[in-house]
Amino acid sequence: MSRCWNGSPSANAASSRISWPGGLGWNQLGELAQRFYADHGELTWPQLLDRLARAEQGLIELVSAHDDTELYGAATVHHHTAG
Repeated sequence: MSRCWNGSPSANAASSRISWPGGLGWNQLGELAQRFYADHGELTWPQLLDRLARAEQGLIELVSAHDDTELYGAATVHHHTAG
């Protein structure tokens, strides 16, 4: 099972599209950054670092739960592999 950008499970990665927050597209990354600044502006630097560390650990656990065949064996989204 793969996961979307926000950690929610994606039941069928082969037919799912890449999910961007707020309905923004890949060419609207500046707007996405501004949204993140607005949404998380009240957090302190240590709180942001803690969130980053937890997100990194979650990614490590997600990738570690799959073998190379699952990660790189077949295309899942367009022509990209899951890994």
